[in-house]
Amino acid sequence: MNPFQILITFFILILLVIIYRSRLILIERFIFMCILLGGIYFVFSPQSAQKMADLLGIGRGVDLVFYLFIIFSLFYFASISAKMRQLDRILTKIVRADAVENPICGKELPSKK
Repeated sequence: MNPFQILITFFILILLVIIYRSRLILIERFIFMCILLGGIYFVFSPQSAQKMADLLGIGRGVDLVFYLFIIFSLFYFASISAKMRQLDRILTKIVRADAVENPICGKELPSKK
C-alpha cells in the first residue's frame, strides 16, 4: 500500500464517522468549504496537483483530482443520506402524532371528489 491509499482510507472513515455521529451542520459546511477551496486551488495551480501526486505515490495529478472528486462525492452522498434518514424520522413522528390525535378506526375514510 502506498501512503495515498492509507491516507484516503483513513480520511474516508473519518468523514463517515463525522457524518453519522455529528448532528452539527457547521462541521459539514466546513468540510464542504475545505473541499471547494482545494478544488479551486487545483484549478488555478494544476502543477501543484502533480507535485502532490508525486509525493503521495500517484502517477498523475489528474488521478489525484479524480480520487478527491470521488471522496467528495462519497461525502456528499453520505451527508444527503443522513439528512434523508433524519427527515424520515421526523415525518414518522409527525404522522404518528397525527394518527393518535385523529383516529379514524371504524369510520369511513373521507372520499376525495
